[in-house]
Amino acid sequence: MKIRRSLIGWSIGLLAGFLFVLILGYRAWNDRDQTWVFASEVDPLASPTAPILCKNGNLLKGTINHPLYALDSVSGRVRWKFVCPLPGESSSTHPVTDSDGTVYIGSASKFYALDGATGKERWSLNLGSITPVVGDNHQVFVGAKQLLALDSRTGKQQWAFPSSAPQKSRVSIAPDAYLEKAAYGNGMVLVAIGDPANLLVALDAATGQPRWQVAQKEGSTYDAWLALAVTENHTVIVGQGSKSLCALDSATGQLRWTFQSGYDPKLLCSQGMIYVTDGEGHISALSEANGAVKWRQHVDQEITTAPALDDRGTLYIGAHRNSLYALDATTGQFQWRHGMGNIGLHSALFAELFGEDYVAVTTGPNGMVYAASTDGHLHAFRRP
Repeated sequence: MKIRRSLIGWSIGLLAGFLFVLILGYRAWNDRDQTWVFASEVDPLASPTAPILCKNGNLLKGTINHPLYALDSVSGRVRWKFVCPLPGESSSTHPVTDSDGTVYIGSASKFYALDGATGKERWSLNLGSITPVVGDNHQVFVGAKQLLALDSRTGKQQWAFPSSAPQKSRVSIAPDAYLEKAAYGNGMVLVAIGDPANLLVALDAATGQPRWQVAQKEGSTYDAWLALAVTENHTVIVGQGSKSLCALDSATGQLRWTFQSGYDPKLLCSQGMIYVTDGEGHISALSEANGAVKWRQHVDQEITTAPALDDRGTLYIGAHRNSLYALDATTGQFQWRHGMGNIGLHSALFAELFGEDYVAVTTGPNGMVYAASTDGHLHAFRRP
């Protein structure tokens, strides 16, 4: 009898200890962490994008096909709202902002530059566009069939690519080719061109003249779902096929290294490191210099948004089922997890009907973290 009681007591103690560790490792959302929440239009078919923190303290929340909101990042109060004025049209690009505070967003047939303080239109152009890219020296790059370099203050065109004008380095592009994605860095703008060209072209930002081009390997494309970025140290990181990243020398386009990821990789470049997430739940930290893997983690959930890094060296990952993870960016060790699935009343229904229930995250000063979820909510909370 004593032995049986001892075994029962030991089992209960072991179970209690296990539950304690489990609860400690999984932090449910609570009111002490959250400072405010903003609810907007719901679109179960649109994955959330990370909110953008502006220099004036505004937080931009934009979802394709819905209005753009500028919120006070401290209180969550709406400062302004922008709705595309054309009948039957809504936003077709993600918003971006520049150092002057101008906010850029596009619809199917028009591109807008907005005053960041008021949301009022500064200028607009009659053209559809990929998500715009902001450069230095008052430049913004937009377009769909052509990439246009515009003066960000006036909207005046500076150059176009491809152009009928003579070029020192001619790039031949089929008439039915289209722009997939663009990125800026090191005084150049990179353009990923889709079928049938499948080219990555580096253009001089001042003149639009090509510096170099790289043809994609057969059977893969630099498509819009893959990553494209220029690091602080002027390395070009680009998706090459559905499960691969490669690093190129920004001056020459020469290959430096490759990395095999899961499908649909997203990335964050910071201080000589490349943090990569993918749709198979992998989280990897790579050396920018040689692509060496510093650490790698895995979650049993799909990851469709890029990671975010705060000033304390914490890496934030938004995943499927409205999960938010925090990891030590140096070691990859998990610090905590927030379960956000019970916050939005529609989250479970979305996941059941559409298989979509994601989180996109941005970090701010003073320990603030901003997380947008599929149910249309934007949550602001202080990190634990």
